[in-house]
Amino acid sequence: MKMLTGRKIIVIAFVAGCLVFGSSLWAKVEFRARLLTGSGGVNTPQAVNVRIIIESYSTEEEVRQLQQLLVDGNQSGFISAFRAMKKGEIRFFGGMGLNIPLHGAKEIPTEKGLKIQLLAESQTVEPGANQRRFGPDRFLVVELFLDKEFNGNGKIYQDGVIQFTPRNEILLDSYIITPKELIGVGLVR
Repeated sequence: MKMLTGRKIIVIAFVAGCLVFGSSLWAKVEFRARLLTGSGGVNTPQAVNVRIIIESYSTEEEVRQLQQLLVDGNQSGFISAFRAMKKGEIRFFGGMGLNIPLHGAKEIPTEKGLKIQLLAESQTVEPGANQRRFGPDRFLVVELFLDKEFNGNGKIYQDGVIQFTPRNEILLDSYIITPKELIGVGLVR
């Protein structure tokens, strides 16, 4: 019978931890990106730097709670529970700057790497622009598409309509305003 070396035990423990804890090992992760604003001017440059800070990911129980509040028709309870979930923030640099608190965060494995979906209250994301909200049934949805090295691109939907699936997933159902592009997304190490 072969003895396991210290290195093999560490690798086995790491793999087991990844399988058991999944995204909880990712607590406090930060990405950098550039947001293409599609405009340009004194207060709204053509591109701004963005930092996406994820403190924690949404649990199945949190998603189930939000879904149940909607099924029960408790819109004010849904908004209160949504706002109470503190998952991180998005920081926009340039113009007058902007910080948006995140209230939902999910990671979804893909063939090429990982998709990270972030949720916040709907609003304009251009620093320096007049802020407007799009209504209680609309959300700011950020989707990051990352390769195995955690580099990629993304989109920001300022007025997304979301749906909850029976499998406790959150899906972007529709949007009206053309999404903003995030380029050069990468993990801050």
